[in-house]
Amino acid sequence: MNPNFVETVLPSAITEWAVPLASERGAYWCAFGTAVIVAPYLAITAKHVIEDHWRRQQGPVGPSGGGHGDFSIVAFQVPKAGEPCLWAVRKIWPSAHTDVVFLKLEPWNEGAASGAG
Repeated sequence: MNPNFVETVLPSAITEWAVPLASERGAYWCAFGTAVIVAPYLAITAKHVIEDHWRRQQGPVGPSGGGHGDFSIVAFQVPKAGEPCLWAVRKIWPSAHTDVVFLKLEPWNEGAASGAG
């Protein structure tokens, strides 16, 4: 059985609210998951996505144990109008009882800073 994939056009509700996550460490960029923007400056993703990426970038100590990573996480948003928005993830709040992490977003480019997102 062949699945039917439908191309996501730009912009769309999917690209406006479901955002790819990537990280940067030195000159190395890595796409690793997605998040959903749920409120201004706030997104939500799966905790296993962050923990898996943390292990690959930083080692065995995960964000649920506290600490500071020496890599940056960026969310890429394509709103209905305006230029693409890049959001820096500045803080994470993992749930102790579920597979959920909240992400504090701050503007990382002019599109995000101007409120296009």
